[in-house]
Amino acid sequence: MSLDATRLALERELLASLRAQSADLEQPQVRMQLHALFLEQAQGLLQPLMEEVRDWTAGQIARPSQNTVVGLKRLQGLAQDRQEAGLVRLAEALHDAVVRAIVGNTPVSAAACLRAAEELHRLLHQYAVGVSRAPSDSVMADLR
Repeated sequence: MSLDATRLALERELLASLRAQSADLEQPQVRMQLHALFLEQAQGLLQPLMEEVRDWTAGQIARPSQNTVVGLKRLQGLAQDRQEAGLVRLAEALHDAVVRAIVGNTPVSAAACLRAAEELHRLLHQYAVGVSRAPSDSVMADLR
């Protein structure tokens, strides 16, 4: 068997394997489990973020920590994996605002960040029941 024929056979085998795995992911039970896993992970990231932003708003801390930045980036990635554009946009905008607050280049309102975190929470709950929404224009504008 030539190298090209061997390669072609291997590619066909890999393609068949990918199709089988893809079909498995489309099963309703698997989709429900992936949905539940996303919600659990997102909620786990959002809870400490909201607590820290509330502390920042109340003046208990000077600015958010690097953990909040990392958590927002992870939340953004999870939302991208689920192809949930509204959550991605809001998590990215909040991430950028928190980074600006930490660096101190541009004044960022802690209250605006708290509103955005609450909006993330609201959008996540709506997504949990099957409703995809875009973030509020006013919340997005406040983060700029």
